[in-house]
Amino acid sequence: MTEHHAISRRAFTLGLGLAALSPFVSLPETAGLGLPMRAAFAEDTPTSAATLDKFVIRLRPAGYFRTASVNEDGNVIGNVCHLFNDGTSNKLILEHVATDTDNTNWYAIRTLLNFEEHKKTGYSIWSVDGDSDKDGKVIHVWSGEHDGKASRSFAFARQQNGTYIIRDRTNEKKDINYLAIEKDGKDQDNNKICHKRKSIPWELELVGYSMDKTNATVSSID
Repeated sequence: MTEHHAISRRAFTLGLGLAALSPFVSLPETAGLGLPMRAAFAEDTPTSAATLDKFVIRLRPAGYFRTASVNEDGNVIGNVCHLFNDGTSNKLILEHVATDTDNTNWYAIRTLLNFEEHKKTGYSIWSVDGDSDKDGKVIHVWSGEHDGKASRSFAFARQQNGTYIIRDRTNEKKDINYLAIEKDGKDQDNNKICHKRKSIPWELELVGYSMDKTNATVSSID
């Protein structure tokens, strides 16, 4: 049996929310509360339904207060993704774009603008600057479709403690690039999000879930 260590309060809350939202998904750690045992909210399960598709989340480095957001809440090409303590662009919808033969699921990360006011999705997705595979390249938003680009495709690997390691597809056959932050250990505004050869753990906080297409109203678990 797989050993599961203690998880963060945020990740635990996320698991409970998912149990209420979906018949396919809950964290195995919730079994002690009398909840039924289901496929984990993870990319390490064989169940095809246990994906992150259409989940609306906030994303933060593990243990941080600030969340991943977009500079000036922008949605045009070039607005940099960074950490910020407030804003409307820190709500992200994960859009499934591909599955590899090894069952790795890849997602576009799409920003939600003015979520509290209108609960509508913005039309921009995360992308690596210049489609580059170089270490340290910044993540910004692309105002358009996914277009099958490796620089706009991200995979989420759940760890035993409930956090996630996130990588993109740029140069994955040679040097894997992981989602990270420019200034390690700095929980401060404007700390840019980039990809690096060295990974960091991320927390996924559940905001809502959408059964509809992009630009449709998003249902909130509240």
